[in-house]
Parts: sequence; C-alpha cells; structure tokens
Amino acid sequence: MYVSLEELFPKIATTDRQPYAQLEQALRKVGDDARANQVYLERRRVERKQMFFERRFLKWLTDLLYRSVANYGVRPYRLLGYTLLLIVLGTLFFSPPGALNPKDDKRVSSTPGDSSDYNLARALGVSVHEFLPIEVPVGSGWVPASRRISIPFGTEKYRLCIRVWPSVYGTCLRLAGAILVGIGLGSITGLLRRVST
Repeated sequence: MYVSLEELFPKIATTDRQPYAQLEQALRKVGDDARANQVYLERRRVERKQMFFERRFLKWLTDLLYRSVANYGVRPYRLLGYTLLLIVLGTLFFSPPGALNPKDDKRVSSTPGDSSDYNLARALGVSVHEFLPIEVPVGSGWVPASRRISIPFGTEKYRLCIRVWPSVYGTCLRLAGAILVGIGLGSITGLLRRVST
C-alpha cells in the first residue's frame, strides 16, 4: 500500500499528534524509515506552527533553534556545516602573527620559521583543538592570545581590519564544540529524536 505524503499531509491538517504518530509507526514497521522521517518532520512543523499561533514564543523559538541546528535529530547534516564554519573561522582568527602563544617557553625555540603555511597549519590545529570537547594532541602546544589583534581583509585599495580577541573566540569555539558534538552524538545514537507515542 502506497500513499503520497505530500498529498496526505494537507488532508490530515490537525494538531493532534495521533495520526502522525500512527502513520510514522506503521512506516517504521515496514522498514520505510525515510518516509517515516518525513512524517515525523511534518508533525514537528505542524506543532511548531501551532506554538506560534498560541503565542508560546519561547517554546516556538527553542523548537525553531532545534530544527535549525539539528533538524530534530533526523539527518542532521547541517551540524557538519556549522562545525566546518566554526573551524575555518578559528583558523582565520588564529593565523595572524601574535594570535597564538606557546603553552611553554621551550616550544618557542624549537618551532620552525613563521612561514604563512606553517601559521595556517598551526592555526587550523589550534582551531580543531579548541573546538573538540576532549583533549587531542593536535594544536595542544599553543593557546589563543588574550590580547586584541587585527585581521586585515580586502585588497590594497580597499582595506578593512577586524579587531578580535583570539582567547574570546577560543572560549566560544570550546562552548560551541561541546554543544555541537553533544548534539551530533545524540543524533547518531537516536537520543535526540523523540519517539512518537
């Protein structure tokens, strides 16, 4: 038995969870997880819309954030995009001279010259190190500086400088990493997706 979900959803048109839950459960029983996920996402969309109309704005906003970040735990591929964006920004913020300090003074004398390739690789390592909530060896010999630095952008004619604190971004990166890695693990294990009852 087959039904077009796109045609069925407008016909359900209810905020009652039961029809969605029953359809999702039936689809999962026959092994059609992709379509069951569609039903689950549609139910969440209808519930989010209802929250807005009932003026439960805080709950609506948290639900919208959950959808935006983790897609309700269903195929949360955008988590990879957010992760890559944060790590690339970290590489950008940690690559200028003076953005990183060695953890110990002995490291300064043993480091290679400050070529731009080396600075970029070191900045990428520190960005990954700061993002992950567990201790990893890559980038562990360096810490973001606590002083404000300038990052130049643009061409010679149109030059724009952004002033940032690497240590502040490092802290934000650490917090975002803990949240996104936790959400990612919850999505992979299925803990994030509420089971329909």
